[in-house]
Amino acid sequence: VNFADNPVMPPPATLPSAKARTARRGPHRAMPVSTPPATRRQPVQKRAEFTVKAIIGAAHELLLKQGVDAVTTRQVAERAGVAIGTLYQYFPDRDAILMQLAYMIMDEEVSKTAHHLANLYRHTLEELMSGLYERSLDVERRMLELGHDFHRRHARHLNFGLYLRDKISNTPQDTDALISAMQRVLSDHRDEIVETDRDLASFMIVRGMRNMVVTLVEERPDLLESKALVPMLTRVAMAIVAGKKSEMPTGSADSKG
Repeated sequence: VNFADNPVMPPPATLPSAKARTARRGPHRAMPVSTPPATRRQPVQKRAEFTVKAIIGAAHELLLKQGVDAVTTRQVAERAGVAIGTLYQYFPDRDAILMQLAYMIMDEEVSKTAHHLANLYRHTLEELMSGLYERSLDVERRMLELGHDFHRRHARHLNFGLYLRDKISNTPQDTDALISAMQRVLSDHRDEIVETDRDLASFMIVRGMRNMVVTLVEERPDLLESKALVPMLTRVAMAIVAGKKSEMPTGSADSKG
């Protein structure tokens, strides 16, 4: 696979900083939320990196054991074994810590997924879409394991597809870039589709399908465990690109009995 020409499958790269992520907001973002808080400063030395990881890890443990309300700066500092003043050097409040946790989870999931999806790109469009939905839903499930409040306040606005695109491009990505990437995917798999309006099809797949998943997570998160979900989403996506085949003209050779 030529990663430079591949619109979905990323080569190994460094994900953009939290500051770069929070700065971008595409014009078509689903479920807009306020810009998440950023860290006060980025760790440079190994000791500082260790401190930040300890703070995020402590917040993660508190979330799993006691829920989002138990995550206070004082509780996190105590569990991490750092002074409260040290914590405030890197994070202005607990929401900034939890956002960094959400970013960390997304980074890990994207890194695990990249090469698997690169291989899927060689397969059929249906197999590729199925793989994308499976991985996207795995991310949603992992975020929800930390509680619905955490997901709603700190993870809802994150988009797995955008993170995949981030690993391809050196420029910040937005939803328009993701739609353009989907257009290229459809073009590369043009022998498998009938729909000629690829602009509309790409928009519906990227925005429409994302909104379906967001609604499902918010209203019926229990259905994320259904084994029918990925096949169902894949069928919907494939129906969007199926289009309508031209009917054979009356009286043609193929229409005669």
